[in-house]
Amino acid sequence: MSDICKNKIYLSKNKLCVTKKNINYQKHEENFSNFFIKLLMSIGMKSAIGIPGSELFKLYISMINNNIDVIIARNEMSASFAPIGATRVCKNRTDIDRKFCIAFASDGPGALNLMTGVSQATTEQVPGIYIINRIINKDNNNRVIQQVDTPLMYKNIAKSILEIDKDSIENSDIIQKIYDTLVLGFSYPTGSIVFFMNSDCFDVDITKHYKNVNLNIYLKKFSKMFKHKYGYEMNKEIIGPNYITGLYTSEWMNKKTQFIKLNEAKIISNYKNFLENTIKKSKKPIFLFGEGCGDIELNKSYITLCHKLEIPYLLTTAMKKFVDSSDIFYAESSGHYGTYCGNMSIYNADLLISIGASFNLYMTIDLLEPFKNIDTIININTHPELYNTPFVNYYIIEDGKKVIKSINNISISNYKNNYRDIWVNQIQEFKKIGHDKIKYFFSNDINENLKQGDIYSVIQEKIDNFHKKHKTKQIYFVVDAGSSQLFSTSLLNFKNKYHLISSLKWGAIGDGIGLVIGAAIKNPNDLFVLIAGDGGSFLSISDYITIKEANIKNVIVIIIENGGLSLVSEELVNFSSKTLEYGNGYKIYPNWISLFNGLKLSATMAKTKNEFDCTFENIIKNKVFKETIVIIAVVSMDLYYAPMVPIGTPSDNMKYIVYNDNIEIDKCRISTLQ
Repeated sequence: MSDICKNKIYLSKNKLCVTKKNINYQKHEENFSNFFIKLLMSIGMKSAIGIPGSELFKLYISMINNNIDVIIARNEMSASFAPIGATRVCKNRTDIDRKFCIAFASDGPGALNLMTGVSQATTEQVPGIYIINRIINKDNNNRVIQQVDTPLMYKNIAKSILEIDKDSIENSDIIQKIYDTLVLGFSYPTGSIVFFMNSDCFDVDITKHYKNVNLNIYLKKFSKMFKHKYGYEMNKEIIGPNYITGLYTSEWMNKKTQFIKLNEAKIISNYKNFLENTIKKSKKPIFLFGEGCGDIELNKSYITLCHKLEIPYLLTTAMKKFVDSSDIFYAESSGHYGTYCGNMSIYNADLLISIGASFNLYMTIDLLEPFKNIDTIININTHPELYNTPFVNYYIIEDGKKVIKSINNISISNYKNNYRDIWVNQIQEFKKIGHDKIKYFFSNDINENLKQGDIYSVIQEKIDNFHKKHKTKQIYFVVDAGSSQLFSTSLLNFKNKYHLISSLKWGAIGDGIGLVIGAAIKNPNDLFVLIAGDGGSFLSISDYITIKEANIKNVIVIIIENGGLSLVSEELVNFSSKTLEYGNGYKIYPNWISLFNGLKLSATMAKTKNEFDCTFENIIKNKVFKETIVIIAVVSMDLYYAPMVPIGTPSDNMKYIVYNDNIEIDKCRISTLQ
C-alpha cells in the first residue's frame, strides 16, 4: 500500500477513503495545545468540526490524540452551526451527559465564514464554543496575510472572547483566564465563546509555566463548573471579569442601574395589588410565556393560573411543545413563526402580561407594530434591561414564578367580568378561522400534486407511530431557516414529545445541515428529522457529504423543492402572477437525484402525497438508523411564502394571507428536476 494511504482503510473500489479513529500521532502530553483540549473535554466536549488549515493542524492532532470525533467540514459556515445543534440537545436532557461540539477555523475567510454561526448562537443565547487560529507578525503587530482585525469584529457578536498567544501563557494565569471565559459564556445571558489562538501558543510547554503544580487540579476545577453533569446550569451566576471582552461583560450591571434609573416611573414594586387591579379592569387580557418561564413551571404554575383566572395565553415557538393544543385558553403563538390565532389575539388584546419572553422585533414580522394597539403592556423579567422595548408601560423586575405565586390565591370570581367569556370565545373563533385556512395547504387527493401541508401531515402520522413503538428514543425536528420554519412551527404538533432545533430569532439560511450534524454526531440513538428548503440546501450542499463521511445514520432529510427561494417568489407574485410563471419557465432546475447520488447519499423524489407517504413509510420502517436518507419533496408553487401572515403586512391589515389559485406548477420545473 502506498505511503499516502498508509493510515487509511479502503472499503471497496470507488468507496470513500475513511481515516482511522485509532491513529496514534506523535503525542506531546505537556504542550499547551494538548492540555487546552483536555480542559474542554473536562466540561463535556465530545466532538469538533471545521477545517484545520495552517498552524491549526497542531490543535487538530491534539484532538485526534485525545479521541475527539473530528469532522472535516466543507465550509466553515455550515460548521459554525454544529455547536448550536449539539448544545441544544444537551440543554434540557437529564438522561445524557453534556456532549458539546466545538467549531474551528483559520483566520481570514475561514473566520469570516464562522461569524454566521457565532452571531446566531449569541442571538439565540446558546453557549457554543469556537476556536480561531491567528498568525500575528510580532514585528508590526499585524496579520501576515489578512489585514483584518477579526477579534475586534467578533467583539460585537460573541458573548465571551479570549486571545491566547505565547506571551499570555508565559506572563499570566492563562488557565484561569480560560476558565473565566467559559464561565462568562455560560452565565446568563448565555452566548457564543470564542478563543483566538495565535500560532506560537500550540507548542508551548505548559509545565514550565505551572511548575510544581498538578495540572489535574485544573481539570477537576473545570469539570465542577456546572451544578450537575446534565445540561449547562452554572454553579453560580457570574457577569465576567473586566479583561474578558465581548457582550454583556461587567458593564452589564452598570447598564441595569441606568435602566432602573431611566425607567423609575415604569417599575412596579407592589406588583401583587397592581396586577390584580389591572387584570380586573381589562376586557381582553392575555399572557405571553417564553423560555424564561422554565419548562416544568410553564405547566405547574403559569398555565394553571391562566385556567384559574380564565385568561388566554400565548407561547413563544420554543415553548409550544409543552402545551395541550386543545386547551381553550391556548391562543397559540404570535409573530413571524406564529399562527393566525396568535397574531390576531395580539392585535385585539387590551392587556399583555409578558413573562420570560423578549417580545421585541423577533416576535413579530413587522417589528413592534402589533403591540401599538395594546393599551397596557407589562414585562415581568429579572433582566429587563436586555429587552428594553419602547411599548412597555410597566416593568416588574422579579422572577416570574414569584410574581405568579403572589396572585395565585385570588378567587376566580374577583377577576371574572362580563367581557371575559366573550374574549375567550373570540380566541376560539380565531382558532377556527386559522385552522380552516390551513386546509388550503393540503391536497384533496393522494395523487394530486404535493402541497406543503401534506408533508407535515405525513411526517406527523409516521413519527407518531414510530414513537409509539420506540418510546425511549428522543425525536428532534431540525428546521432550516426560511419558509420551512413558518410551516413547521405552525403545522407540526409537538405533543410534549418532540424537540425543535431551529433559529427562532435571527437565523441564516442553510443552517439546518450544520445544526443536525452537531446534534446527531454524538447522539446516535436519537432520531433527527431535518426539514430544509431548496434554497438553503444549495448554500450548504457541500456538507451533505460530511454527513456521509461522519457516518451519521440517524437523520432523515426532507428538502422542500418549491422553485428556489419562495420569499422571492412571493414578491414576484405581488407584482404579477404572470411574472412568476414567466420567470419560472426560464429557470434551470437541478437534477436532485443525480446530485445526491454523486454525494453517495440515497435520495428519492416525491411529487404527490401518495409518493411522499410511501417513501416516508418505507424509510421509517426499513432504513432509519441504517443510513441517512434524503427525500426531495416537490411542492406546489401556488402558495405564498408565509403560511399565516404575509411579510411586512401592516398591523391594521393583519389578516389571513390571500392566495392566487391561478398560478399553476410549471411543467418545465417538474420535467427537469430528475
